Amino acid sequence: MATAIKGINVFLLFRKLSEAEVKEAKRLAFQTEHSRTIEGESSNTITKDGNVNVPGVATVEMSVTSVLAQGDTLQDELEQAIIDGSLYEIWEITKTEDDETLEKAAETKKYPATYYQGYITSTESTFGAEDLTELSIGLAINGTGAKGMATVTEEQSQVIQYAFRDTGKYVPETGDTPKETKK
Repeated sequence: MATAIKGINVFLLFRKLSEAEVKEAKRLAFQTEHSRTIEGESSNTITKDGNVNVPGVATVEMSVTSVLAQGDTLQDELEQAIIDGSLYEIWEITKTEDDETLEKAAETKKYPATYYQGYITSTESTFGAEDLTELSIGLAINGTGAKGMATVTEEQSQVIQYAFRDTGKYVPETGDTPKETKK
C-alpha cells in the first residue's frame, strides 16, 4: 500500500554556485512550506482533421516560505543574490519514512534528492503585528533538475535543533564554544 509523503520530510538546501568548492549547502531555518511548479507551454495548429499540439520546453519555478530566524545569514545571502545575480544550487531533499531508505540513509547519510541550479527572483518579508515574521523567496530554475542521492549532514538535518545538556556545569566538547549570557 502506498504511503503519503509528509511535507515536513521534504526541505531545501541552498549554496551559491561560486562557493561550491569552499562551503557546504545550508538549510534555511524554519521552512514552513515550499512549492515547485513545472510548466510546459504548447503551441497548436488547427488542421482540417482537428487540433495538433506541439509541446514546448518545460520550465521550473520554485518558492519557499520560512519564518525569519535571528542570526540566520542565509536569509541575507538569498536577498543579496537578487542584486548580485548570483547563480544558486538548490537541493530538494526527501527524508522519507520508508524503512529501507531510512536504513540506508543511517549508514550513508544520503537521501533521495533533486538538484537544481537557478536564480533568486524575488523576496518578500512580511511583518504582521501578531504573527511571526516570514520570508518568501521565488526562484527561477535553469533546466529541469537532476535526481540522485544527496548527502545530508547532521547540522543540515537538525538546523534548528539543539543537543541535550545535562544539569551540571556546561563543559564544551572539542570545537564547541560556550556562549556568554547577559546578566
